[in-house]
Amino acid sequence: MEARMTPEDEWWIDNASLEALLRRWRFAPCGDPIFEGDAAGYYEERMESLRRENPEEWTAASKRIGWEKP
Repeated sequence: MEARMTPEDEWWIDNASLEALLRRWRFAPCGDPIFEGDAAGYYEERMESLRRENPEEWTAASKRIGWEKP
């Protein structure tokens, strides 16, 4: 059975900044439920949309975050 996205997950994905989305994508612990089921696809679509809209900001945010855990 595929996990359903909660209204809270949808709200967070819709309202999170690009940097917040990228940070969670990189540093969330394994098993974070937002990356399972319906929420995972929605999250991915939102990130892809933001990347297409402003690739320069995507690159800048990615560099600010880096790969080291804060």
